[in-house]
Amino acid sequence: MGIIVVTFNYRLGALGFMAHPALSAESKGEASGAYGVLDAIATLKWVRANIAAFGGDPNAITVGGLSSGAGMVKMLDVSPLSRGLYARMISMSGPRLGNGGSTLKEAEEQGVKFAQSLGAESLSALRAVPAEKILAASKGFDFAPIFDGYALPRSPLEMIRRGEFSKTPVISGNSAEEQTGQQSQSGQYDGPGMRSLC
Repeated sequence: MGIIVVTFNYRLGALGFMAHPALSAESKGEASGAYGVLDAIATLKWVRANIAAFGGDPNAITVGGLSSGAGMVKMLDVSPLSRGLYARMISMSGPRLGNGGSTLKEAEEQGVKFAQSLGAESLSALRAVPAEKILAASKGFDFAPIFDGYALPRSPLEMIRRGEFSKTPVISGNSAEEQTGQQSQSGQYDGPGMRSLC
């Protein structure tokens, strides 16, 4: 039996996890800031709809990731928007999903401050800012997955305790010395997008 591997990218930093009241207001979920998670969900929908054309089985999809990718797998596990899109999970060397992280309100407040730092007082002005400038200006802001009430309704730990997760079979483990090269001189993990999930 063969295996078909599909890889994908998802948005990170401000482009993937910036919330803003104006963005939330125009969203059907009345939320913003989980664009990276929504990218992964859109990919799973595409794979489920099209994998048979490549010889795959849409009912046997396994979603997997390593390190921050494993963190994404764990977010997909609790997101109600990903239910039924895959049959199994592989999560290797992922961050612990605890109660840390921003609420939508907290993330929106940060998004407003970020937009102001760019001189963007409106959503149209913010959208006119080049992506390179947004990425450069995002240093000093902590754009990481948030509990937006839509893609991630509550903290993953709380959702798991309530039984609000996919309950699909999972392989989980750790790679040797996963974070050895990621530690600062203080010995603390210093990688992007992980602090709010640990």
